[in-house]
Amino acid sequence: MVSALKYKITVNLKNIPGPTVRKKIVVIECDDYGGIRMPSEEAMKLMKSAGVAIDESRYNLLDTLENSDDLTALFETLQTVEGADGKNAVMSPFVNVANPDFEKIKASGYKEYFYEPFPITYKKYGRNGSIMNLWKEGIEAGIFTPEFHGREHVSVQPWLQKLQEGNIQLQHALSYGFVAVANMQGIHAYAQEFRPEFYFTNNGQKTFLHQSIAEGVQLFEQLFGYTPSAFMPSNSVFHPDFEETVLQTGIPFLVVAHKNPTPGAGGELTFTNFTFRQKIQKGKLNFYIRNC
Repeated sequence: MVSALKYKITVNLKNIPGPTVRKKIVVIECDDYGGIRMPSEEAMKLMKSAGVAIDESRYNLLDTLENSDDLTALFETLQTVEGADGKNAVMSPFVNVANPDFEKIKASGYKEYFYEPFPITYKKYGRNGSIMNLWKEGIEAGIFTPEFHGREHVSVQPWLQKLQEGNIQLQHALSYGFVAVANMQGIHAYAQEFRPEFYFTNNGQKTFLHQSIAEGVQLFEQLFGYTPSAFMPSNSVFHPDFEETVLQTGIPFLVVAHKNPTPGAGGELTFTNFTFRQKIQKGKLNFYIRNC
């Protein structure tokens, strides 16, 4: 009870320094659309029986790619709510536009990385072929406004390195289309399960990540027909060296945490503090913070 009260007080205190607006505004953002987690319940059971370390987190138990029924139910719910302006509620899915192409990676002997646009992953998951039409309908209705969450939700280079080293659990999980193996030796606690895309362990890995931003935004534009307005790096891990690359793609806003994790050249992390007092500047990359 005391800890719950302490948490509630802390959550409210951290928002006090922010600007106050008279209008009652709710912004709904949801990360990880398009990005894979658990392929299926059957795959999870088979991997567990084979001894693959899978954390019993809500993400592994519940998180998989949505189907047409999921989107339809979401859109119906959004359309039951209207704001003071008479318009329906809007949700912004922050999208990972690609996933690893596991078959090609395995065929290369784990020496090369390949990715596929997320609509192809839908097909591999047996999703209805009309699901991307639903995305289009939601966008055209103005209730579903995709933004950018990175090319893929995977720490590609550390993951590929462990595969090349011959880690049996990772290789076995890859055959099921799964990345997030837990309790990996030699992986920073923040990068366990290989989730933060922009985590790196040496400066030589930055080139790959600059490229992933440019390619990811280009793929986003091909899929949705516009340049995203905001970019939320997966797990908030990001480095200032990538900011100019983001700005060059035409994205004006970067979503950050109050204490944003910044990777260093040796794989260590430091934390950069941000407040709600960031001022919007034209021609520069601007930051904003989610307050809940």
